[in-house]
Amino acid sequence: MVERAFLELGTIDVFVNNAAYGLYGAVEEASDRQIEHQFMTNVLGSLRAARAVLPFFRKQGGGHMVQISSMAGQLFYSGYGTVLLFEMGGRRSL
Repeated sequence: MVERAFLELGTIDVFVNNAAYGLYGAVEEASDRQIEHQFMTNVLGSLRAARAVLPFFRKQGGGHMVQISSMAGQLFYSGYGTVLLFEMGGRRSL
């Protein structure tokens, strides 16, 4: 999809990365499948999107990525903050 956008538009100045959803509840109540799905979406989804757009930004000589996340990673809501803490740290390294 990213490649198609660049092919059709020529250049892209801003990429908004907002791949995430909330999984609320106590940690012990969430199944492994639920936690893995949230991790795959919130962490790996965001990283994959960034990895898809960055080569095009480099090729065109620049661009801006707006990374949207939740304050839950900073505030650590029960059952939700674990993935977001990891997610926020990983995004800052981009």
